[in-house]
Amino acid sequence: MSLPSGPLSQGAGRFTEQASVCGALGGKTHRVSGENLSAPRLAGGLDVCAQTESSDVPLPSYLATAVDLLAADCSVSEVILSGGDPLCLSDVQLAALVGRLRSIGHVRRLRIHTRMPIVVPQRVTGKLVELLRGSALRTLVVVHVNHPAELDRQVEIALARLIDAGIPVLSQTVLLRGVNDSVESLAGLYERLADLRVVAYYLHQLDRVAGAAHFEVPVEVGIRLVGELRARLPGYAVPRYVRELPGASCKQLLA
Repeated sequence: MSLPSGPLSQGAGRFTEQASVCGALGGKTHRVSGENLSAPRLAGGLDVCAQTESSDVPLPSYLATAVDLLAADCSVSEVILSGGDPLCLSDVQLAALVGRLRSIGHVRRLRIHTRMPIVVPQRVTGKLVELLRGSALRTLVVVHVNHPAELDRQVEIALARLIDAGIPVLSQTVLLRGVNDSVESLAGLYERLADLRVVAYYLHQLDRVAGAAHFEVPVEVGIRLVGELRARLPGYAVPRYVRELPGASCKQLLA
């Protein structure tokens, strides 16, 4: 059974649902992504995700619709929350969403794709870690990080909080011209991630979107860089080089 695919806009949020079959996951993965899932509030640079007083928080209608679709499809075993950024939800809102997902018997795993531990490491609080660890769902966090300079002491602490709590952390990186398109930069990034116990996951070829062409690295250069990484690093520290093709059911492996 296939779930419908396409954007659904309602109120301040939008989710795009995308279902695909992936043998490595042992079932269907369902992605729920949103723009402005929750409006971040910057107060002194720290209070990025405003808290809500009540613990009885109804889901926004666009998320409730997504959860209902998931509940109706017994082939879905893993749910991906992606961007916007799901950690821009408050802990209360995130707990409400995770609780609804946990109530779906055939959903066993939850994957959260986020930049927050990298750009606002203070978001990874003890309360957030307990929320994720306490769920009956097997939860993984995928952090989006592009350069070793992003991995400062505060980021190290945030990642360690997740990993020490038994939450696996994986990395995603976009290959960007002038940012990380050298073997020195990429090797430095993946060695540092290995030291921090973060699993190298994907190195993405840049999507061809408006306004980003100046960041694109030719695929043949990316393949060469990954080959050089394999010569320098242990196998577990080398990511899979992939790209997404419009309409494809899964990523294309490049190297």
